Amino acid sequence: MSWEEIFARESDELVLECASSSIAGVTPVLRFRHDRMIVENKETPLAELNAISGTLRSIVIPREAMGFGDVKLAAAIGGFLGWKAVVFSLCAGSIIGCLAALAGIFLARGKAGARVPFGPFLALGAIIWTFCGDEIWASYFGLIAGRSVF
Repeated sequence: MSWEEIFARESDELVLECASSSIAGVTPVLRFRHDRMIVENKETPLAELNAISGTLRSIVIPREAMGFGDVKLAAAIGGFLGWKAVVFSLCAGSIIGCLAALAGIFLARGKAGARVPFGPFLALGAIIWTFCGDEIWASYFGLIAGRSVF
């Protein structure tokens, strides 16, 4: 995995909590950004870093799963199409997005860590709702209630 795949945004960070390390007798928390390492508020450019050795307690990659743009898109879907459309779009978009991601994993072997944006699948769910969402909604809840749909 390349460094750019882990750190797509400047705010992305890799946090290593060390039990022991080769850094001047301290057991620091090492924070890696896309271009630098931060130890106790001291920044070192990655280009100047040769090696680090030690024992890790934990590795954390704090990252948001859903961007705020997806929330705005869901709000717009709700404003124009109603609350049922938001629920349907989230479910349908998640299912379609998972299927697309699985297909991408099998088609792009060796390229681990690829990002799959959720917005296009959320929009596709809204389009499906526009054309046949009411029928799918009624059929699904009819199956749950035990009524024959066909």
